[in-house]
Amino acid sequence: MNTAPLKNSTAMVKSPKVPPAIKAKRTYADFDHFVACADWLGNFFDQVIATSDRLLDDDKATRFDLQHAQNLVANFPEARRRLGKFKDSEGWYNRKELYENNYGTISRRVVSESVGLLLGAFPNSNPADGKVFTRMLIEEIIVANPNACVLESACRHIRRTMKFVPTIAEVLSVLKKETTRWVERWETTDGEVDDTIDYWRKMLERHIAEATARLEAIAAGFGGRGKLAANAIVSHAPSPPHPEHESRASRAPP
Repeated sequence: MNTAPLKNSTAMVKSPKVPPAIKAKRTYADFDHFVACADWLGNFFDQVIATSDRLLDDDKATRFDLQHAQNLVANFPEARRRLGKFKDSEGWYNRKELYENNYGTISRRVVSESVGLLLGAFPNSNPADGKVFTRMLIEEIIVANPNACVLESACRHIRRTMKFVPTIAEVLSVLKKETTRWVERWETTDGEVDDTIDYWRKMLERHIAEATARLEAIAAGFGGRGKLAANAIVSHAPSPPHPEHESRASRAPP
């Protein structure tokens, strides 16, 4: 009788290798869409704040303001979509590998590539000593230590508005202006998407309800005359300019 142990003849089945997911390529225009998205959100939240402030003012709140506020409420789904899209794009345009020292300093490689593309875009680029100019421009930008989004915006602004190669001082001036613009954009887009949208929407809806109650009380007290009649006229007039208001940063969600 054969008492030899049986060999396990079951072959090891290996799963086929799955190729890595292909990352979506970003075009040159995608950065412009990214910036436009932030600016749309900035304008939207400015209107939310200004309209909300008017609704709280007994002497200024009108039926027109109520209608405008309700239109803004209807646009919150679009604001949510755009804010989510901005957050996704920000993860690429402001990614960690563009910096050194854990986001402490913009990468020399990033600055060098940006300067190369910037100067190469001017066909009449011919400084007296190109190597010295390029090296010093790179060093000055690194010292200024702009955010990667700020640097990209500054380079695009220069390419699109200047006919000749800018001086180092001009480049630094544009960087400063773009830094201010991006601070405002980050104030607008700070926080989680759902928390930010829900905060502003609920605040505006609460003020709509309060203003509606006041206007209805006025209508009841004056028999439909007086201020209510004036409100009905104003509701057909063009939108008045919004007054100055405090910054979005001071009114940000807690």
